[in-house]
Amino acid sequence: MAKKKALPKLRPVVRPEIAPLNSLWFVSSILGMIISIVYVSKFSLPWAAAFTVVFASMFFAGIISMRRAMPDDQLLPRPKRSR
Repeated sequence: MAKKKALPKLRPVVRPEIAPLNSLWFVSSILGMIISIVYVSKFSLPWAAAFTVVFASMFFAGIISMRRAMPDDQLLPRPKRSR
C-alpha cells in the first residue's frame, strides 16, 4: 500500500492593517479634486485628469479608512517627548 502524501499547511488569512486617516485628508482630497477640475482643466486637460485621479484615489482611501479602521488607534495617548 502506498503512503499518503501530507497536505501542505495552509497559512492563516491575515487582514491588512488599515490606517485611520484624519479629516484633513478628506478636505485636501475634495479641494484638490475641485481645483483640478475647475482651475487646472482650463490650462491642460491631461494634467487635470491626472490630478483628479490622484485626489479621487485619496478620497476613496479616506472612505475605506472611515469604514474599516479602528478609531481607537487614533485616540491612543501619544508618549510625551523629552526635551
